[in-house]
Formats: sequence, C-alpha cells, structure tokens
Amino acid sequence: MAHGHEGASKLLPLFRTLTPPLSYVALDMVEEADRLAVRWQLFATHQGEPLRMASIAIYRFEEGRIAEDWGIPVRGEWVS
Repeated sequence: MAHGHEGASKLLPLFRTLTPPLSYVALDMVEEADRLAVRWQLFATHQGEPLRMASIAIYRFEEGRIAEDWGIPVRGEWVS
C-alpha cells in the first residue's frame, strides 16, 4: 500500500463503495509534539457483505498538514 496522499487516494474508491450500516471509530489517539498515533476500526457493508477493517497510523505534522505518515497495513476481514 502506498503512503501519504497517494495511499489515501487509492483507498477512496473502496470507501466510496461502502454502504450502511457504517461505523468508523477511533479507538485510541495519542499526541506528542508534532505526531499523532491513531488506532481505528471500521465496520461497514461492502457489496452486500459485512466488512471489518482495522489499522494503526502515525502522522507527523508540519504547519497543520500531514507531512509524513506511517502505518500498519489495513487488516480487513469479511464478518460472518
């Protein structure tokens, strides 16, 4: 998976296909200096099937914008 804006733009087409029930939850957020770590989880429906995705991302900011990001690749699974 690509990082930064390129990675986000590659995920957008998938996110646009998700349908309700849709729930995005930031489970944990830790901020220190110019960095923010987020552990999040997404529950949605994709092509009629339940989907659960989770990830951890760390962002470094410059002048209020994301300058760098690191993350554990998104883990997704179809929920039965």
